[in-house]
Amino acid sequence: MAADTFRKWRRRFLAKRLDGLIDEPRPGWPPTISVDQMEAVVVRTLEEIPKNATHWSRKSMAEHSGL
Repeated sequence: MAADTFRKWRRRFLAKRLDGLIDEPRPGWPPTISVDQMEAVVVRTLEEIPKNATHWSRKSMAEHSGL
């Protein structure tokens, strides 16, 4: 970790304790899918095997999940 980064996080922690360690909003477009949708894809990827395949491809998971 760079010294400047460490100092920034230390200052935030000293000022707000654990609340200071919550990540600040990042620039860019807001997510287009919800946290629940992301979680469902991760769980399905880890716990299910698609028919006629050994693993999920990006395309097969997208088609299956509708994303």
